[in-house]
Amino acid sequence: MISSLDSQYKNLSTAFKGIRFPTDDIEKSVKDQIDNLQREIVKYQEVNSELQQAQQTNEHLKSELQIEHEQQAQLGDQLKNLQQANTELQGRHAMIETELQKLKAKATEESPRHLELESEIATLRSQLEKAERDLQTTQEKLEGAEQLRQSEESSVAHWKVRQTDTY
Repeated sequence: MISSLDSQYKNLSTAFKGIRFPTDDIEKSVKDQIDNLQREIVKYQEVNSELQQAQQTNEHLKSELQIEHEQQAQLGDQLKNLQQANTELQGRHAMIETELQKLKAKATEESPRHLELESEIATLRSQLEKAERDLQTTQEKLEGAEQLRQSEESSVAHWKVRQTDTY
């Protein structure tokens, strides 16, 4: 029986020697698949990296937008305060001007008190000039604040357009 097994083994061995297994083809196919997988992994990593950068940029832009909104709100408050101060100064200016006109009229009627009234007029003129300077300063601040507010609105609008284009 061992000799028959031996002979069968030899026959089988001889038969397999004639058969060529395509190991080279299999190796090449496996290598190609591994190369393709490696390329896909690299692409995935690049896309993932770009996504993370886009998310970071988006978060940064959101933060900047929040800061812009806060600054715009502050500028709006400043603008309201300056407008209120401007209105108050205009009222004060009108009141002082009216008092000045009354005193001038009274001064012409009352010549004996002329020197006293002239002193009062000079004081009122001084106050009027100060009120006019204050009014001018406030108007300049108001104009500056308005320009700054418009600039901020333009920046926010530009940022929103840029943000929309990003998506």
